[in-house]
Amino acid sequence: MAIIEPAQHHERQAAILERIATNAPLQGTLDALVGHVEAQIPDAIGALLLIDADGRRLRSASARHLPESFRAAVDGIAIGPDQGSCGTAAYLREPVFATDIASDPLWTAHRDVARSHGLCACWSVPILSRRPERIVPLGTFAVYFRSPAAPEACHRDVLAHAEYLACIALEADNTLRELRESDARLRMFVDHATDGFFVHDSATDQLVEVNEQACASLGYTRDELIGATTSLFDPQASRDMLAQIACRLANGEIVTLDSRHLRKDGSSFPVEVRIRGFEARGQLFHLALVRDTTARRELEEQLRHAQKMEAVGRLAGGVAHDFNNLLTVINGYSDVLLDQLPPDAPERGDLAMIRHAGDRAAALTAQLLAFSRRTIIAPTALNLNVLVERLVKMCKRIIGEDIVLTTHLDSDLDPVRADAGQIEQVVMNLVVNARDAMPRGGRLAITTGNIRMLTGSYVRLTVSDTGEGMTDEVRARVFEPFFTTKPQGEGSGLGLATAYGIVEQANGQIRVESTPGKGSAFSVILPVIDAAEPRAPLVTLNRPRGSETVLLAEDEDAVRRLVQRALELAGYSVLPARSGEEAEQIERSHGGPIHLLITDVVMPGMGGRELADTIKSRRPQLKILYMSGYTNDEVVRHGVTLARDAFLQKPFTPSGLVAKVRAAFAGNTDLAKSSELG
Repeated sequence: MAIIEPAQHHERQAAILERIATNAPLQGTLDALVGHVEAQIPDAIGALLLIDADGRRLRSASARHLPESFRAAVDGIAIGPDQGSCGTAAYLREPVFATDIASDPLWTAHRDVARSHGLCACWSVPILSRRPERIVPLGTFAVYFRSPAAPEACHRDVLAHAEYLACIALEADNTLRELRESDARLRMFVDHATDGFFVHDSATDQLVEVNEQACASLGYTRDELIGATTSLFDPQASRDMLAQIACRLANGEIVTLDSRHLRKDGSSFPVEVRIRGFEARGQLFHLALVRDTTARRELEEQLRHAQKMEAVGRLAGGVAHDFNNLLTVINGYSDVLLDQLPPDAPERGDLAMIRHAGDRAAALTAQLLAFSRRTIIAPTALNLNVLVERLVKMCKRIIGEDIVLTTHLDSDLDPVRADAGQIEQVVMNLVVNARDAMPRGGRLAITTGNIRMLTGSYVRLTVSDTGEGMTDEVRARVFEPFFTTKPQGEGSGLGLATAYGIVEQANGQIRVESTPGKGSAFSVILPVIDAAEPRAPLVTLNRPRGSETVLLAEDEDAVRRLVQRALELAGYSVLPARSGEEAEQIERSHGGPIHLLITDVVMPGMGGRELADTIKSRRPQLKILYMSGYTNDEVVRHGVTLARDAFLQKPFTPSGLVAKVRAAFAGNTDLAKSSELG
């Protein structure tokens, strides 16, 4: 091959260096290097081999003037001793010069292949990495000759320089590939981030980079966003505002703000934006991390709503307790007077009106307690299909003939645990609400089904209508007590609030979906229980009488007098006490038997549970009956176990009181625990 002049040598070398500097394709650079060596060493046939991925073999990378069959024969040659010039050079990490292949012991295994292709000598130089942390062979440079040949010093210099250039080219290519892989990994991480990444030129506010989440959240393509400014998707970002942010970023601050972003389709959503400045290649940029806060704000709103409902519920529960004491007296004395009057007495009509008003007040109090989730309940295993089927006929009478009622009940519905009467009230309240939303008629559907959620298995009962629907503002307040959209005097505003409280107390959820003009759907979601439980048998009540002695502890004078009178009219002897302490004194001084203690749960000083335990320690056969106008939580907190102790919830009637007393004496635990008498 022709020998190149010094000027040509420098031109070739400059061309190779330019290829390396401009990240030109590696194959062309290696071919140029082999050609450069061939041009400087007379009669040389150049080759360059690279170590494969497992680091054990050499693969042909460039050898344009070697016979193709020889290249194929030595491709994949092992790295090790006695593996020709190239395999041995890579193994020893030093040059190997085989001046005569025919007699060189390193070529014993490959001598016949070389001789069959007319190759008589081979000089090989290992290409070694220059990285301090890993000086490893990258490949080998080789030159073959068709006659025996020994290298001169200038030839060694050419090969050493070629090895150096090859090392630079290979490490630059590896670095570029690693950088691209790193960029690809970083891009993958950034594009899979749940936050939007927006990189702005600090001088122009133009976007220079965005991730996939940024594009997806706004509905724009990457090309549509690159070059755009903040004003495209954030109308609130004025020039003054951006200037203030830029000033703070220049001072090293990280700026966090809330805003609303505008999608390409015109819709908007709330966001939290966190901005920081950074420098790259001598230029300043602003990186904005944008998080869609729609879900978070919904959760915050739900929390605020729950806290508000809890506060109102506490207020409602407190008011209900005071009402219960008053209603016990009003309704109780009304019953006493009604029982004493002859059937034709003119006063009966007035008393009946008073009693009716008391019943309505008691119902209102019960609704308040249900809303506040503090009512005394008797949960049992329920199949909601059975409950719905039992209510269908009543629902049809309530909704009228211009509304079509349909049911879609899952035949494999799982059981739930709840108070049957209260769930019936929930369904009826939802049905009445749906009826009122369809004044000109429509369709009402009740559906049941099993659903699976992250927290477990549930049963869903949905009441949907084709009525007027609700705005977002109304939907946000629909479960608030006393909130109603009906004309004054046509609704108490407690129907849905009561349903909300009952479902919450049953460890369930109630949800509403509604669109103005398209109707509403209320869904009651209750947790599934493992197995059905038997229901307590119903008890038929009459007006029993007795003659036992009853110790009565009640701090409310009017209630105490009513209970005393009702029991005395039924034949009992009553020992009344205004407090727990007074009741204990009476018990100590009373020489005769005491068969039953009736005590209020919550009293100033000694409470009902402490009084009962104290007296029962001296009179172990004593029966106990607790009563209270307080709510479930308060009663339990004061030591009364509703599942074990006989309990009477205020307000109650004289007949209900007497029946409960008789049940306590008779040992009828189901009746004695029931709080729904009277």
